[in-house]
Amino acid sequence: MMRPASFAIGQSCKRPVQQSADLATDTMASGSPTPMFFPRRVIAVALLPAIAAAGCAVDRRLRIETQPAGADVFVDGRSLGSAPVEYVFTHYGVRRIRVEHAGFQPLEQVYEIDAPWYGAFPFDLFSEVLIPLWREDHRELAIALLPKGAGVEESEEMATKREAAAVLRAKALRRWIPNEEPPK
Repeated sequence: MMRPASFAIGQSCKRPVQQSADLATDTMASGSPTPMFFPRRVIAVALLPAIAAAGCAVDRRLRIETQPAGADVFVDGRSLGSAPVEYVFTHYGVRRIRVEHAGFQPLEQVYEIDAPWYGAFPFDLFSEVLIPLWREDHRELAIALLPKGAGVEESEEMATKREAAAVLRAKALRRWIPNEEPPK
């Protein structure tokens, strides 16, 4: 009569693995060394950083064109070369763009690159890390430079209005003392 096998809780029913002096290899019955296989958890933990690094599958570019063409373009103080240029960026946000050309007034402006819906939290976690599908986010910016000496001429009437507005602003900013009549 055969007796049923009994195992304690947590005890494996698989045959024990033969231990060898070299932990990187195991020997088969034929005596030839074969590589040991790592448990699935170790492989999953080792591959997790590689999977996370494979994310960020968005091609983000800002194309800057100028009128006249060939102007020097600087983004956040770094020269990109002569326009038209493409600026490849990783993060959305505010950029300071400066454009210079001989014979034209230099122009410096702040440009905000807004994130699309899939680039905003918490959607970016799914769209860039967990399900990294390839996306393209290409933006264009056109900048027109004014020739040197080409300013806006201010008429007498405009100068008078500007001065009157400055006086009104100064009166509004004057500190009001509670026991006095409020400024008009």
